[in-house]
Amino acid sequence: MALCLIIHLIAPSSLALVYYPESWNPIKMLTASLAHANWLHLVGNLLFFYAFSPMLETAVISRKRYAFILLALAFITQIAYSLYSLGAGTNVPTLGLSGVVMGVIGLTAYMMPEAHIRTFVWFIIYVKNHHIPAWILAVWYIGWNISDLYSEGMGAMVNLVSHISGGIGGYLIGYFFLKQHKSEIKDEIDDAIDYARSERQGFAMASTYSGGREKMIEQTRQRDAKRVYENTMSNIYQLVEANKDSEALILALEGYEEKQYSVEIYVEMFDRMADWKPSRTLLCIGRLCINLYMHNNNNLFRALEISKRCYAVSDDFLIADPTHVQLLAKYAIETNQHDLAYTIIKNAAERYGDSVNLTQCVLLEIELLWTHVGDNDTAHKLLTTLLMGKHSKEHHQAIMELARVMQG
Repeated sequence: MALCLIIHLIAPSSLALVYYPESWNPIKMLTASLAHANWLHLVGNLLFFYAFSPMLETAVISRKRYAFILLALAFITQIAYSLYSLGAGTNVPTLGLSGVVMGVIGLTAYMMPEAHIRTFVWFIIYVKNHHIPAWILAVWYIGWNISDLYSEGMGAMVNLVSHISGGIGGYLIGYFFLKQHKSEIKDEIDDAIDYARSERQGFAMASTYSGGREKMIEQTRQRDAKRVYENTMSNIYQLVEANKDSEALILALEGYEEKQYSVEIYVEMFDRMADWKPSRTLLCIGRLCINLYMHNNNNLFRALEISKRCYAVSDDFLIADPTHVQLLAKYAIETNQHDLAYTIIKNAAERYGDSVNLTQCVLLEIELLWTHVGDNDTAHKLLTTLLMGKHSKEHHQAIMELARVMQG
């Protein structure tokens, strides 16, 4: 609408912007669709455009998609006019948005046929506003233009060909390119229609429709995100089944920079993968979940849950951040999960090297072996190794205290 107004103010004569059907000039196809002969012509087209466009733009959701549709309609109507003129042997120039407006009407009739458009109706002395379904208006306008073209041809200096081709073209764009989108937003459209009907009737009606474009956009965004997620998980599954764990991990970690603060995304992924065959991909995503739980909010409970499931898959599972090993083992002891604590802490020196506090880890391992696992021989061997080494005063006291306990 704004472009049409600007163009009319800048070039009110519009002579340089008209489209001659024999020229097949794509630039003039666009300029002619935006230009108008006079203010009456401009206002008339914009009123019809405004009556249908906001509702249709909301249904289409994407402004880029909607702009592309309008662009396509401009080309469709002008090309149809060129083909007609080629057969009729004429070269009458054309301009105006009416072909695109008819395309919007046709697309509205496809996307939301039961949506009621407020229409001013008059006949002699009868004057009243009526809310007429979009499909009836589309059939009326397109049928009227077809009838005029058949009976009068182009003699009325109205580009009926553009009107008809625009209306039919708009409907076909919806049918061939927006069929799936229409089915996806059906519930929202039905709610919107019910909401509008209840307002016209003057009473509140049970409806989930908020009356806002934002809700429909958000619902569509969520559906699109879910579709992308399901496609991604399907591809990851196929890679895991083919033992292509490296490629599966690369795909699973796409967009990590944006998702790293939403551990739930990766936990959901881990839960899905847990239903598949055991894989390196599953353990790596589990390792990531533990790390995120520990770093983002220090959630030891959730981190330990994921750890337990990973160790059930492989006893050789390694925690990503070695500084979490002792924390998780101690929390497992506090929650009376001693077997899990031992699985986490055992052989920490071999598994994590100098990245962990070796003395503290061995002390914890000895304690678990002695008090819960029942492997006293291994506990004594580890204690003997500690006694032979050099330690800080604090560690030395802890070792001697443990030795006294074990000797009874």
